[in-house]
Amino acid sequence: MNMLDVRFQKDLWHFELDIAIRLNNQILVLWGPSGCGKTTILNLLSGLLRPDEGSIRLNDRVLFSSMDRIDIATRDRHIGYVFQDYALFPHKTVLENIRYGIGRWSSEQLATNHDPEPLLESFGLKHLVHRYPSQLSGGEQQRTAIARALVVNPQLLLLDEPFSALDHDNKVNLRHVIKDLHQRWQIPFIIVTHDREDAAFLADDVVEIERGRIKPGSASQDGKVHHLIQRRGLSLNLGSPRG
Repeated sequence: MNMLDVRFQKDLWHFELDIAIRLNNQILVLWGPSGCGKTTILNLLSGLLRPDEGSIRLNDRVLFSSMDRIDIATRDRHIGYVFQDYALFPHKTVLENIRYGIGRWSSEQLATNHDPEPLLESFGLKHLVHRYPSQLSGGEQQRTAIARALVVNPQLLLLDEPFSALDHDNKVNLRHVIKDLHQRWQIPFIIVTHDREDAAFLADDVVEIERGRIKPGSASQDGKVHHLIQRRGLSLNLGSPRG
């Protein structure tokens, strides 16, 4: 079973971020208003930012430890990251974007990791491999970004506001894609959102972030995340996928 164990602090200009998370093969939603520290948490986990103090352990590997002076490079953390703005290279095709993460791997590494072709098939992107991001819809760009994050065979997947630029139909469809991916991959997912319906549909557990800290009592310790969400007045009228 995959396990993420995190405790770190980071001084930001407007508050100190202080977070502790333990997560198995679950979908954890970080919920809260813009500017509360949600994306910063993802950046610290991925290695794009460095905590001031603390530790990050993923399965049997220490990715960061201020005490032991360990700081594994982002590319070596085996963490997939889907950015809010997709971060696709505009001059690369769909296939080139997806292959980017494995471009520097040795043939031995390639042999033990996921080939892009099945991902292209499962995400409905195979007929788009030669198109550029500007030629894709918002939903197609988002699916390309997720496929690129998964092709490195991650042990943890981070998604930052994955639905923010999508229309309603694409948003509903992508919610179901993510739930299905989690069932198949069986790794921890951490999803940042401030959308109540996204949190209600996706989360096995949800924590509310307030000025860099987990709000007391925000986690559903018994796993009954919908009860927690209902107490906070979040909508459970989620609809069904279309198309």
